[in-house]
Order: sequence, then structure tokens, then C-alpha cells
Amino acid sequence: MSEQRVTFNGDTRVLYRQAVRTPLPDEDAERLFHENMMNIADAQERKADMLADPDIPLLEAYETQLEGIAKSYKRRCHHIAGDDYEEIAMAYNRGERDDRVGALTAYYFEGLWRMQQRITVTDMLFFPIILRYPDCFTVNIRFASGHTTTESVLYESPEHSTEELDDE
Repeated sequence: MSEQRVTFNGDTRVLYRQAVRTPLPDEDAERLFHENMMNIADAQERKADMLADPDIPLLEAYETQLEGIAKSYKRRCHHIAGDDYEEIAMAYNRGERDDRVGALTAYYFEGLWRMQQRITVTDMLFFPIILRYPDCFTVNIRFASGHTTTESVLYESPEHSTEELDDE
């Protein structure tokens, strides 16, 4: 990737049982939402095209996808908090801020950071759920790891296990 990756050592608690509802009060807000969703869709399509080409490395395809998604997330952070969105997110994470702007920025920033990690860390699988309503949209970022309960069932792929298993 051509730009430097975000350095953020966040906390899944920012995301756990959280969702962000964003009003779409006017045509400009609708347009911004549409443009962001198109950026994400285009990034997915570019990745699919690259994966179909055997001469393009897998990592390059995923990094290209991430660039498109990151553009959308950074645009949202900038819209919420301005040019200093990265510092605002980190201040919230350190407990130095406790306001709505800090919480929203940290939410999106944490999601972006975890999406960057998923390329190289296998247990960072994520599920961004974006629900569109007539006058708003809701983003709910979910990860397959980071939170367990007493009823959670942990699974380790035999491919990655250090145990010697029978072929049966």
C-alpha cells in the first residue's frame, strides 16, 4: 500500500454491542452516503478482479480493497471530527475524551484499524453491517473474535493446530 498504515492499538470494547446511527437529513448527506457505499463496492469489485488474475499476489488484491474501504472510513471520520480525527480517536481510546465526537471517531477508527489487521492476522475476520433506513443509516461492525462468553465455543482449524491428529 502506498500510504502509511494507521497505528492504533484499540480495544474491541469500542465496537462490542455498539452501532452508529447517522441521520441523513438532506440531499448532501444522502449523496455522501451514496459515494461512500460506491467506494466500498468498487473496492470489492477491484479485489475480485485482481483475485481472478493469477499473476497478481493475494496480498496486493486485499491491500487494494483496503485502500478503497479506508477511503470511505477516513472520509466519515473527517466528516465527524475534522482534520484531527486520528488524534481525537486516540484521545478517546486513552480515556482523555468522553464525548460523542470522540466515541464516533474511535468507533470508525477502531473498525478501520481492525480491517487493516485482518489481512495478516487470521482471527480478525470482520462483518460490517450497514443498514439503510429512509432517513438514516446504521453501521454495526462485528468481529469473529475479541469477545467470548461462558457459552462461546472456540474452534481451531486442524490446518493451524500444533496437535498431531489422526486422518480420520
